[in-house]
Amino acid sequence: MIAASDSRHYGRIADNAYRFNPIRLTPELLTGFHGSNEKISVADYAQGVRSYVRIIYHGSAN
Repeated sequence: MIAASDSRHYGRIADNAYRFNPIRLTPELLTGFHGSNEKISVADYAQGVRSYVRIIYHGSAN
């Protein structure tokens, strides 16, 4: 993870805190974080959602 995620606050109280970003980051995206016109593509956002769905689905199977 390239930034300070809020997940750092949950480590003591949660069984699972995911500390990574499943969205592909390009140099262009890195320059816009928390700035004006911050954005990601719909395709990259959808891929990130699918990544979390797989993690949650497979994690609940254990």
